[in-house]
Amino acid sequence: MPTPDATLVVATRDRPALVERFLVPLAQTARDRGWDVVVADQSRNGHTRALVEALDGVTYLWVEPGLARARNAGSRPAATGLISSCDDAVGVPPEWFDEVVRLFEEHPDAGAVCGPVRSQAGDLLPGAAKHGAAGDHHAFRFYQLPLTAGFAAGFARRRLSRA
Repeated sequence: MPTPDATLVVATRDRPALVERFLVPLAQTARDRGWDVVVADQSRNGHTRALVEALDGVTYLWVEPGLARARNAGSRPAATGLISSCDDAVGVPPEWFDEVVRLFEEHPDAGAVCGPVRSQAGDLLPGAAKHGAAGDHHAFRFYQLPLTAGFAAGFARRRLSRA
């Protein structure tokens, strides 16, 4: 499998138990798929930092509080063409990473893509089809997807630089 030109950015704040349960395996899956990973931490103590810095190939950043600030700060060091953002308490199947890349390849005019994710309880979010079903992913032009909506989405850097 060729190495994708993609970075996963995860913002977190004061939730080390969820980081250990969700973000640590998520980061490892992303790394296994060839993605770069940046964690933008806003925590007031060092618990999350210790968990993240123990992961090979994951970039840790401490940033001032604010979800948008954290996602923006995490995107800055990314040198890849695709940047995906996912919350710290969300699990995605390993295929999610491949699907993000595939959707951008199939829809080169797209600025953003998103697909189904699971809640902390393991349930598919409302409106999400089971993975693999027809229509389970959606490709949007950049202007059609609000940047504040969703919590597992991929963005084309070329489109972000125009915003």
